[in-house]
Amino acid sequence: MSDHRCQINFSCSWRQAFDFSKNSLMKIGAKLEHPLNGMAYYFPPDGSDRIAFDENIENIEGGVQFWINANSDIYVSWRGIDGVLRFEFDLKGKSISIQEKIVGTLYVGLRTEGINLVGDGEVMSIVFFDEN
Repeated sequence: MSDHRCQINFSCSWRQAFDFSKNSLMKIGAKLEHPLNGMAYYFPPDGSDRIAFDENIENIEGGVQFWINANSDIYVSWRGIDGVLRFEFDLKGKSISIQEKIVGTLYVGLRTEGINLVGDGEVMSIVFFDEN
């Protein structure tokens, strides 16, 4: 079974890309803070333990969870690759309706207020991959 994710290649600062992503996901009710403990966590790219997330620090690589509810999250990671800042939105295990909301709000956001955050070429894609 293949899994998939949505990718956006930004040509702006990490702050602008993160704020766009956060504001887009908030439109579908997702929050950075866990609904039960109120904490937001940063996941370093080296796989070490999660730490409290500080939005004031510009993280070149890593990831965070946005929470739809206490049992459902959207993992968002980012890294610099090929001269762009790639944000990846994990769609694994999400219902079709949640996937549509995630991808739809990101797409509409890019076409309206976010068009100046990306360059020419491939900007948004859905990537299918096999974890085996």
